[in-house]
Amino acid sequence: MNADDNLVVPVIEEDLTAGKRSVARGAARIHKDVIEEQQSLDVPVTNEEVNVSRRVVNRAADPADIAFEEETIRVPLRGEEVVAEKRARVAEEIDVDKAAVTHNAQVTDTVRREEVVVGGESELERRARGESRTRQ
Repeated sequence: MNADDNLVVPVIEEDLTAGKRSVARGAARIHKDVIEEQQSLDVPVTNEEVNVSRRVVNRAADPADIAFEEETIRVPLRGEEVVAEKRARVAEEIDVDKAAVTHNAQVTDTVRREEVVVGGESELERRARGESRTRQ
């Protein structure tokens, strides 16, 4: 190195920094079960019934009266029967939300740095001992 030359020695050290990335942290499970149960309802129903009654009548037969012929009279009867219906309805709602919760996480690692140690003797100190500049 000449007297006009300037020597630059870089001194390097590491800094610890932290970044973030998104990762999967599991999942919340929301499960619905189907439960079956018997239900009973009392429902009023109406049915027609035939009531037959006899009474004594003493009158002369009319030409409109059918005499001495066999006949079967059919009286139709109506009634109600219960019909079960099921309708689905929304009885409750469950709201599912996600919220970001922030907390501090600590990161620890080893960092390196260079230290410069200046050692040796100056030119004046070497001359004082009688040594030359070019030392082998």
